[in-house]
Amino acid sequence: SRDKTVMLWNVDHMTRGVGRPLRVRRGHADKVRDLSVDHTRGSFASLSADATVKTWCAEGESPTSTTPLVHKTELVCITCDPIHGVYAIGSESHVQIVDPRAARVATIFEA
Repeated sequence: SRDKTVMLWNVDHMTRGVGRPLRVRRGHADKVRDLSVDHTRGSFASLSADATVKTWCAEGESPTSTTPLVHKTELVCITCDPIHGVYAIGSESHVQIVDPRAARVATIFEA
């Protein structure tokens, strides 16, 4: 979101599309661009315009890892590979593969 937070919602308890977040996660220095859930590990990752990927445990309040990205501009999307436990981050010119266990960019591909 533009307020630099990640919010966890329970959509089953919303009335007419209105509700309150169950949890609010803070930690990014700029707006959050995208989010991807790893259902296998019970975690998720957030991509921010601050050029970092933060990995979060679904139950925790603080990020479990923060990975600074190599290519920092035009970051647009993130997706999870639940088999390998990594995330792919897409930008205008590159795809970066992030390994949150090592908190590093493992591979970079030109887009």
